Amino acid sequence: MKNMNEIDTKEEEALKSAKDSYFYALDILKGRFEKGENIISEDAGYSCDYARYILNDRFEKGENIISKDAKYSKLYKEYICNTEKELKKS
Repeated sequence: MKNMNEIDTKEEEALKSAKDSYFYALDILKGRFEKGENIISEDAGYSCDYARYILNDRFEKGENIISKDAKYSKLYKEYICNTEKELKKS
């Protein structure tokens, strides 16, 4: 079992960049990382991936930055549309 100091240190490191926050959520938490969402929302690519692979839903905090990037805006819209279609089938 990891001690609290080790966990706190990893979390602090994760808060240094969008990339670090995203991978902390993906690899360590294996889920949402609320403390890192403001940092993630500053990067279109990590915001798009966070929505798709971590939240499996919209990432509203990141939508503004995503909308300013043609590549990630298109990917995000495709992903959200596909997600909504799947939900309607259920």
